[in-house]
Amino acid sequence: MKKYNINKNAGCWLAAIALMLASCSDYLDKQPSVSSDAPITDAAQLFALIDYVSNTYETNAPAVFMTDDCGLSMGLIDAYATLAPQAYYTAFFSDGIAAQASDGLWSGEYRKIYACNTIIAAANSVTDPVNAKEALANAYFCRAWSYYTLAQYYCLPYCEQNKGELGLPLRLGQDFEESLSRTTLEETYNQIFADLKEAESISQNAVDPDKRWRASKCAVNAFYARLYLTMGDYQQALNYANQALGNAPALFDYNSFKEGRSTTYAASQGMPEQTLYYCETNQWSAANFLYFCEYIFTRFTYTGNQWMIPSSDLLASYDQTNDLRFKWFMIPHSNRRFNTTYDEYRYDQLYDGRYAFCGLSTADLLLTKAECEVRLGNWQQGLKDLDDLRAHRYVTGTDSKLTASSQSDALKQVLAERRREFPFSFRMSDIKRYSVNDTSEDDVTITRDFYEMSMTGPVKSNVKHFSVKGNDPLLAVPITDVEINASGGQIQQNPY
Repeated sequence: MKKYNINKNAGCWLAAIALMLASCSDYLDKQPSVSSDAPITDAAQLFALIDYVSNTYETNAPAVFMTDDCGLSMGLIDAYATLAPQAYYTAFFSDGIAAQASDGLWSGEYRKIYACNTIIAAANSVTDPVNAKEALANAYFCRAWSYYTLAQYYCLPYCEQNKGELGLPLRLGQDFEESLSRTTLEETYNQIFADLKEAESISQNAVDPDKRWRASKCAVNAFYARLYLTMGDYQQALNYANQALGNAPALFDYNSFKEGRSTTYAASQGMPEQTLYYCETNQWSAANFLYFCEYIFTRFTYTGNQWMIPSSDLLASYDQTNDLRFKWFMIPHSNRRFNTTYDEYRYDQLYDGRYAFCGLSTADLLLTKAECEVRLGNWQQGLKDLDDLRAHRYVTGTDSKLTASSQSDALKQVLAERRREFPFSFRMSDIKRYSVNDTSEDDVTITRDFYEMSMTGPVKSNVKHFSVKGNDPLLAVPITDVEINASGGQIQQNPY
C-alpha cells in the first residue's frame, strides 16, 4: 500500500502550522499562536495545509451515538461507566452535551476552516501562480465541506420552512474580530454553494489516487450531488451524480478482502472464551485507508473509544448470510473490554473500529443516483442502478439484485441499501432530510428505552422512552457552553 507523504520542502513550515492548529484550540474565540506568523511564500506551503492528515478525520460523537444506528445499551452503561458522556447523545440530554469541556467536531472543523482561510488569504501572493490557483480551489472546496458537515449536525434540516432558522458562524477570513453570530440556515447554504462554485476552477478531472483527500472535478460534481440530495432537489442531484460517475473510480469487490487476523479473548465475568475474526481493514491505518480505490474525497467519522455499536434494527437490515458488509464489518463479541461482558456487536470498518467513511465515493454516487431515479418516478431504473454495487458487496454467485413491486417499495429498498452501505456516518443527515421532503413514507423516528441522564450520569431508577423525529430540535446538536461563553455570548445556542 502507498504511504502518506507530505512535500519535503514544506515539512518545516507544516510543523509550525500543525503546532498553531493544535494550540489554537478554537478558531472561533482564540488568538492564533505566534507560529502562525510564519511567512507563506510558495504554493508548496499551501498544499502542506491541505495535505495535513488530520484534515481527513471528523471526531463525531453525534454520528456514533445519537441516531437509530446506535445500539448503546443500558447494560453497557451499567458495566462501563466511562461511556456516560457518550450516553448524553443517546439520551438526547442537551444540557449534558452543552456542558462538556470540548466538542471535537465543532472545534476540529473550524480549525480546518481557519487553515482554508489562510490559504485563501495567501494564494495570490505566493510564487508559482498555477499551483497556487489549484491550492486555492482546494481550500474553497474543503471550507465548503466543513461548513456542510457542521450544518448537518448543529442545524435543523434544510427546507423552505427552516431557511430562517439558525445556521452557523461564517468565518471567511483571518480576522479574529470577525462576528461570531450565527447566520441563517439559508445564508449558511449560500456560502457552501459560493465556495463550491470557486472550487470549480480545479484542473484535475479524475481523482488523484495518491492524493484522494484533494479536490477534483469528480469530487466537485459528487459534492454538488450530495448537496442537492440534502436539499431535496433530486433532478439536480441526479445530473451531478451522473457527471461525477464519468470520472469516478471503479468499485472494489468485497470478495477480495482477506481475513486480517483472529484473536482469542479469555473468559470474562462468566462469558465463554471468544475467538474474533476480523477483516484485513481492521489493521489498516491511515497509510492504507486514505488510498482505498473507491474514494473520491477522503473524510472519516472518527471515534477514539471505538464504540460504534450497531442497533438490533441496523443489524437486522442485512442479509447476514451473503452480505459481505455484515461479514467483514459487523463483528460479534468484539467490545473486548475485560470489565464488561463482550456479547455486543461492534462496527469495525477501519483501524479497529476507530473510523468509518463519510466522504465522497463511487458507492455514494450510485446510491444517490438510484435514490433520485426512484424519487423522480423511474423506479425500475433506480433499482438497476444498484446491481453493480450489490454484486461487489455480496458473496460471489448469490442473487444480490434488489426487487420491488412499486415505486414506494423501491424507495424503501434503496434507502435501506444506503443505510447498510454507510451506517453511522450518513445517518444523521439522512434522517433529517427525510423529515422535510415532499413524502412522509421515508420519515424515521428514533425510538429507544434508555436511562434518563443527569449532569452526574445516568439516573438508573428512571428508564425513559425516547421518540425523536427527524425535524425535532433535539437533533440540532447543542454547541458547548465553553464555545458560547468564549464568544462573549455572540454564538446563540440552539433552542430546546
